[in-house]
Parts: sequence; C-alpha cells; structure tokens
Amino acid sequence: MTLTIDDLLADAYVPTTSPAAFDVGAALRRLAADAAQTAPPPDMARAAQAGQRLGVVSRWVLNGPGAAGHVGQLAETEGAGPHTPLVEEEEMDVAGALV
Repeated sequence: MTLTIDDLLADAYVPTTSPAAFDVGAALRRLAADAAQTAPPPDMARAAQAGQRLGVVSRWVLNGPGAAGHVGQLAETEGAGPHTPLVEEEEMDVAGALV
C-alpha cells in the first residue's frame, strides 16, 4: 500500500487556540517555571563571579601607577622567565612580582 502525501499529513494537525482565549499570565508562569529548571548550579554562579572579580583585580593592578615600569623591567632583564633560577632577595622586584 502506497501512502500519498495527503494521507501522511492527515494527522499532522496542530491545534491552536484563538488569541482571545490565550492566557498571558499562565504563559509567563510556564516560562518562569522552565527558566527555574534550567538555572545553573550554585557552584557555576560562584565560579563565574570569581572569574569576573579576578579580571577586575588584574585590570586594576595592570593599570596601576608604575605597572608599566615593572613590566618593562621584566622584559629587559636578560634570561628572565618562568625557568630562570631564583635571584638574590636584594635583586628581586617584589612590587613587580604582583604585576
């Protein structure tokens, strides 16, 4: 038996309501309930807030007075990098370490 497109679409009717019968309040309550179910876990919210605060503090430090000088000093220091052996305390740029 071969079905025609009309036979296949005969049961595809989607019932709709008239605009006068639409309850806006009920629709908003359904949307709010759906949104409450998809809220991120509290740990995710705290992690996002911590990331935002870290970004703010980083910008504050890098835009502070003297930060450019400390970064420049680090760039000009020969052999400076993450694998450089520790230097004597007198040579260490303590304020620049934060920057």
